[in-house]
Amino acid sequence: MRGAVGPRLLTFFAAGLALGGCTTPRPRAIAFGRESCAHCHMTITDPRFAGELVTSKGLVYTFDDIECLASFALREDGAGIHSLWVTDFLHPDQPLKATRARYWRNERFRSPMSSGLVAVADGPEADSLAETTGAVLEHWEDLLRDARLTGAHRDHPPTTVTASSAQPAPAAGQERDLVVRPDGPIRTLTRALQLVRPYGRIVVRPGIYREPMILVDRPVTIEGQGWPTFVGGEHDVFRITADGVSLRGVVVRLVTPTAAEDRAGIRVSGAR
Repeated sequence: MRGAVGPRLLTFFAAGLALGGCTTPRPRAIAFGRESCAHCHMTITDPRFAGELVTSKGLVYTFDDIECLASFALREDGAGIHSLWVTDFLHPDQPLKATRARYWRNERFRSPMSSGLVAVADGPEADSLAETTGAVLEHWEDLLRDARLTGAHRDHPPTTVTASSAQPAPAAGQERDLVVRPDGPIRTLTRALQLVRPYGRIVVRPGIYREPMILVDRPVTIEGQGWPTFVGGEHDVFRITADGVSLRGVVVRLVTPTAAEDRAGIRVSGAR
């Protein structure tokens, strides 16, 4: 899916747009490999995940990931925004209005900011895609909600913990990722840990999670996307007892201190 980008895709945002008056704000061709994302400042290289925000004055901001577009648009809060544009994943030479598109989130899509988001046109093709893949297609409002949750916790740096492993992890793509999200089929990390295979990978989407102590007793990678926040209380939030554990990109908050008991946000016990 990461094949070479054809020359015709260099101007994919310009294709298919009706010619209007010179005063009508509209998107433009992105100079892939040369322009930087207006949100994360990374170089924009892959048309499949790119987006544009056009202001009422005709100024165009470009983005390397749909999630970056959503975060930037949320920050602007609609002020001065004329239109938002994304790529049709099934028809890459066709631009879509972001507010009318549907969004497919798949961990196999290695998007620049690891959102795994691609856009498809709302309609029969989107319905067929959802039916054949079992995917839950999101709307633009869902992306803004996730961006709002991410921004609310931006002052709390994500946590990274790694326990050494005596065995190699499986090759990428060998095991299917488990995804935890507040409105998904797996809503707690505790449940995902019951289902994951040794050396598997759990992806945790943005949200605020309140669970009993989370015991990590098997080798696994837990990766937060969008800074998910785990709220403690009168117990450890994470207790890691296994080797081969990687925990990264999560925020841990509000562990209640006590003189009678030693409590921690992340406790590593017995792992080498």
